[in-house]
Amino acid sequence: MRYLISELLVNIAAREEESVRLEHRVAVMEIFFRQMMDKMSSEERQRLIDGVRDKVAHNDSGPVSYDTALLQQQMNRLLD
Repeated sequence: MRYLISELLVNIAAREEESVRLEHRVAVMEIFFRQMMDKMSSEERQRLIDGVRDKVAHNDSGPVSYDTALLQQQMNRLLD
């Protein structure tokens, strides 16, 4: 039983470490995206925003999972 508990704790720690790495990657991508958007003209930026929103709206044909909803929220936050 102790072995099982210790194995579960190791798995949880590994998942937590993976989650932290993913958060760091998202933060770096957000910085890159914002810098890219700042260098674009307002027309280019608006076309990109409209295109992304259209693509997301087009792919909303099925039930929205929790992950999909989070991704949509993140994208809206970045685009606004």
